[in-house]
Amino acid sequence: MLDTRKILGGEEAVSSQVLTYATTVNAIMRSRDFKRGVEEVRAGRPPDYDVFDDDLWAYERGRLWAAAAPKSMPVMAGRRVNPAAIDLFIRSVI
Repeated sequence: MLDTRKILGGEEAVSSQVLTYATTVNAIMRSRDFKRGVEEVRAGRPPDYDVFDDDLWAYERGRLWAAAAPKSMPVMAGRRVNPAAIDLFIRSVI
């Protein structure tokens, strides 16, 4: 995490921000964390943000995608990401 410092009311406050990087929809949807987010929504479990050190963004995107996708739509089609799932991800602006 990136440490940023701001001056608020004369006092210094420290907040952490997640480092960003370029990626693709395919890479996001193939990730373990995205799939975990999907599985948890489909199982009716509440979010568990405290267990992540890695890719919280992919986890949250998986949860959002699962809320938009029909339960019958799989993320994967064999060894590839389901093209219909990719289309939904893009149309949903997740």
